Amino acid sequence: PRQDRAVLQLTEASDEGDESCEEVDEPEQRSRFNPSIDKSLLAEVLATPPFAVERKAVTGVWKGIASRLNTSLKTNFSFRAGRDRISLLLQQLQQLKNAAAAELESKKKNADSKSEAIETAGQKLMQAAEERVAKRIASGGSSTQQRPKRLRLSTLLDNELDEAMKRRKLEEDKVELHREELQLRRDELAQQKRQQELLCEQIQQQAAQTEAIL
Repeated sequence: PRQDRAVLQLTEASDEGDESCEEVDEPEQRSRFNPSIDKSLLAEVLATPPFAVERKAVTGVWKGIASRLNTSLKTNFSFRAGRDRISLLLQQLQQLKNAAAAELESKKKNADSKSEAIETAGQKLMQAAEERVAKRIASGGSSTQQRPKRLRLSTLLDNELDEAMKRRKLEEDKVELHREELQLRRDELAQQKRQQELLCEQIQQQAAQTEAIL
């Protein structure tokens, strides 16, 4: 996706800009970052991406970003602070994406495992039913029965009841698996929605800042 490419390019630009930025030695500033400032900083970086210029111009781009940020928010961040903050935010974003992907993969594996177990249980039930039918056919031709008919009927009823309970349990497991698969899909959609909302929020923030400047 475009957002992932932008993150990768920003990371590369931050790494490549380290050598160029080492030329200037500025004192540490007192302003501190917070979520609101982070959003504004991200908007500035997306509006004027450091990766869009030549390597020797990277320092100037970061200084411009810091200057605009300080002017709009009345802060006093150095360009180094802004660059380092972006690097940290990108690392945190990648960690969140990796954690979300790992969680989804774990849920998928659990769902696949349950699906396989249900399929195996269904095959065993079918095999047991076939064996019972075969035994009944084999014993049907015998005219002499050792057990009373009532006892035989009771045993058959018990067996059928037991099989019915197993089939019901199997159907319940299928329903539960389907519910978990739906929840997994909802989680995936929610994650995509959160990423889209973050991107839209950044764009809106940048549009508002541009309008205020004009």
